[in-house]
Amino acid sequence: MDRNDTKAFYDGLKAVYGTRDSGSVPMRSEDGDMLITDRAGIMSRWAEHFKSVLNQPSQFDSSVLDDIPQWDTEHSLMDPISQTEVQKAIDRMSSRKLPGQDGLLPELFKANGDQLTARL
Repeated sequence: MDRNDTKAFYDGLKAVYGTRDSGSVPMRSEDGDMLITDRAGIMSRWAEHFKSVLNQPSQFDSSVLDDIPQWDTEHSLMDPISQTEVQKAIDRMSSRKLPGQDGLLPELFKANGDQLTARL
């Protein structure tokens, strides 16, 4: 930690103490009478809770949408992205991170420089 290398610090802690399984926190049933402690029961209770919370009938009055002011379209947003913008985005990518949805590591983008920037 003195070297400001938090990754190595936590890797060392994990090596010494091992991974910590916090388990699951018990919760009460919907009526509050029973304490649920098994993992499957807790997950089922959470699903039940969110279904009751999120599946409420809508009280939305769509006439309020007419009161929202409309803004002009910003046509410059349709312009193609410049190589400078692509290079700035690549430079801002953090190294040593997991790949994105495309499966490509940030280091791949940084290592290919101008060739990749021109293609993107």
